[in-house]
Amino acid sequence: MTRYLALLLVLGATALQAADTVVRSGSFEVYSLAGDREARDIMNFAEQIRYTLGWQLGNQDIRTTWPVRILLVKKKQPVAPECRLARDAFVCSVSEPTPEFASSLTRIVLDSWSGYLPPPFYRGMLQLYATIQIDGPRITLGAVPAQKDRDWARAHMLSVDPNYSGKLRVLLGNLSRGVEAEVAYRNAFSEGPEGLEASLDRYLSAGKYGTITAPSRPLNAQRQLIAKDADPVDLRTLQADLLLAAGQSDAARKAYAGIGTPAGHEGLGLVALKAGSKDEAARELAQATSARALLEYARLVTDGEQKRAALIKAAAANDRWAEPFVMLAALETHPAQKLAALRKATTIQSGRPEIWTELAELQEQNKQLADAAKSWAAAERATGDPEARERVRARRLQGEQARMEADRAAKEELRRKERAEAEAFRNSALLKIREAEARANAGRQQLDPSKLDRYKDESDTKKVKGTLTRVNCLGQKAELVVTNGRQVTTILVPDPSKIAIAGGGERTLSCGPLKPVRSVTVEYTPRTDLGKSIAGEAVRLEFH
Repeated sequence: MTRYLALLLVLGATALQAADTVVRSGSFEVYSLAGDREARDIMNFAEQIRYTLGWQLGNQDIRTTWPVRILLVKKKQPVAPECRLARDAFVCSVSEPTPEFASSLTRIVLDSWSGYLPPPFYRGMLQLYATIQIDGPRITLGAVPAQKDRDWARAHMLSVDPNYSGKLRVLLGNLSRGVEAEVAYRNAFSEGPEGLEASLDRYLSAGKYGTITAPSRPLNAQRQLIAKDADPVDLRTLQADLLLAAGQSDAARKAYAGIGTPAGHEGLGLVALKAGSKDEAARELAQATSARALLEYARLVTDGEQKRAALIKAAAANDRWAEPFVMLAALETHPAQKLAALRKATTIQSGRPEIWTELAELQEQNKQLADAAKSWAAAERATGDPEARERVRARRLQGEQARMEADRAAKEELRRKERAEAEAFRNSALLKIREAEARANAGRQQLDPSKLDRYKDESDTKKVKGTLTRVNCLGQKAELVVTNGRQVTTILVPDPSKIAIAGGGERTLSCGPLKPVRSVTVEYTPRTDLGKSIAGEAVRLEFH
């Protein structure tokens, strides 16, 4: 028989006793099977750990993300001192404070803090607080554990050594605001990370580990903490939650089956979910009222409205848990609603860089670049860890590069369309010109491609470009007078019906001076037998 099943038998025999009491303070609840005074002492133990940790971290009122329910049993009865997340709270059972219990409470508080604690510091704090000594409001910190390592020694030095005590909050505040590690360490300790580790080496070599009386919450547990009669159903639910947290699914199922409350259905649903029975889990979780159970129900249902309704209820059931809003953001289709859900998630749990990153990328997609820059900065602050921060920066830069490339591609596509439109307009204009030329040349002599060889044997033609100022009519013939500066060229037109005419505008020429004059190019065959003033015979006339 495991200690958890043994605990079940103990609870089954004692849960309905009238003497069972509950003490509540903040996020902590202590259900006692061992008396009121002992319940208050355990509550004081939990509250002092929360307060002293808050003093070191720079936030003396850390609220845990989930409630913490502690079952206090009599000495020599089975216990489960490690607090684990069960149905809607962390649950554990103790008969007295132990290092495992203290370390478990420390982990819950640290995980609920919104700032960043480097992993070696995190591990050291768990070991340091495992040996905390609490006597009423008096807190003694620094007792040496049976097994100690470098992480413990670092936490001890930063907590107990007068040269460092009280300065940890400065370091963590800097790191949580995104200050680079070298600067953050110097701001706190007047030495960088390498210097601190060198000091730790000397601290370990000296081997002198004292204790300090740490700041504590001014609490008179026996007077200020109120013990009330515990509801038998709440005790039975806590009993079942302990079995669920311990992985005792069969025993938990039996315990939840006899409760008949929404909490009982939640427990049965979570047990079924763990066993892979999704249909059964959905039926039971449909009656859920707590945040985790409602969220799991939302995962199971396929109807969008049911899913959204469950997530909204989950968010209301635990206002310190961001996950319902993260899932709502994934569910929403309208950008404004997605952005609103993610913003809400960041206000609830600002220490989660993955939420800030998702928000920043969505803001970039919706052209909210100023807001995106703030969210990227918040993601880096929440990350704290230099390597993880570099990954966030790389992701931000990758997104910026992709956006710039997309902008360049869009601009290039716009220029391409503009060039295509201009080319189409030009081609259309040229087509109209060619059509006009064809109409104007209708009925005129055209060159016969089959006689090109003969044409090649003829004299080469010349061209003169200038202004057609006058047309001299000579019966059936005509003379074209073309001026170009001071140069005047006269060209004979033996038969006007046989000359090729191109270009736009009026093509009918009147005899005498032209008003207005016309800009032309005349192609002609040079002749020397027509007189000194005649350059040759016109072949083609093109108006400009």
